[in-house]
Amino acid sequence: MDRSQRFDSYENIALSRTTRKHTNTHIHTNINIVMGFVCSTMAFIIVLKYGTNTSAEMTLAAAFLLFAYQTLDGTDGKHARNTKSGSPIGEVVDHGVDAIVTSWYVLIVLDMLPFSLTDTMGFLFLTISQCAFVTSQLTLLHIGKQFIGQFDSQESQVFVQGLLVLRALGMDGFLFGPHTSAPIVFDMSLMDLFGFMIVLNLFRVVFESAYDIQKMYYSTKKKIVGLETVRSFQYQMLQLVLFATLSWICRERLETMHWFFLSAFSIADISNHVLISRICKSQTPWFHSGLGVMLVAAIVGKDNGVIAGWVFPLVMIFLHLKFVIPRCLKFAGLLSVNLLTMKR
Repeated sequence: MDRSQRFDSYENIALSRTTRKHTNTHIHTNINIVMGFVCSTMAFIIVLKYGTNTSAEMTLAAAFLLFAYQTLDGTDGKHARNTKSGSPIGEVVDHGVDAIVTSWYVLIVLDMLPFSLTDTMGFLFLTISQCAFVTSQLTLLHIGKQFIGQFDSQESQVFVQGLLVLRALGMDGFLFGPHTSAPIVFDMSLMDLFGFMIVLNLFRVVFESAYDIQKMYYSTKKKIVGLETVRSFQYQMLQLVLFATLSWICRERLETMHWFFLSAFSIADISNHVLISRICKSQTPWFHSGLGVMLVAAIVGKDNGVIAGWVFPLVMIFLHLKFVIPRCLKFAGLLSVNLLTMKR
């Protein structure tokens, strides 16, 4: 058993005990998911407004809120099984929240590192993280098993929380001191190399997910899995390339935060389309509303004199909710389950 498997085993034992001892069986699992999203969003707002170089109290609060999110996110499935409240609705809400929080985490990490959303490293960090989340969903759609790397989201979240605690205690100097900014090779500092290694690891996740799907189709001689084919998978990967391209253009054409929120909700829209297609056993769409909004934003830009830049992320949020909410209500009606309350 390698270190990653041991970590997962310890984590599963801890979360299972936490679920059995400290969760209320009258609370619906979707409430836990929403509470987790609120916690992660509060941590995101703290970092967005104050940064991680603010007071120790605010930095510790952000770390605690992220820990609360991770705990609620890790226990929701176990809580659903214990209370028999699991349903496709919970899966849609859970993965939709995780898709958005992926972007929240990237911004928090970039605030601690000497990078930002405005530079190339920050763009790669955000965009490849978002694509990695979707390709992980694609393995679930095509193979029936979600790809989980040795250093995946759970380990990453613990790492970020640890960095926040170290920063709050003033013990992060050995990681972010002046010595890490001095050039050591090819005019790259130690911190530049660290960021480069993170980006490479994220790209590895995307590549391995795509490789596993491609290998499954060709090694088993399968041409069709459900309604999906090797061609549909290749087209889905092309959509992610289009997403990354449009994201780069929007980054140049919009205000930084307008682009950030637009990309965050666009990737959540793409991810939930993949998820709902798997649940409903229907084909994934040939084009996503998220890509459409990004295309319009890339063409129009912020200096058009008519449409303000913040309109684009708001339109994306509206379209995403317009897609997700009716389907959750439909699932609730078909399965005779409640969205947020337990049946008595």
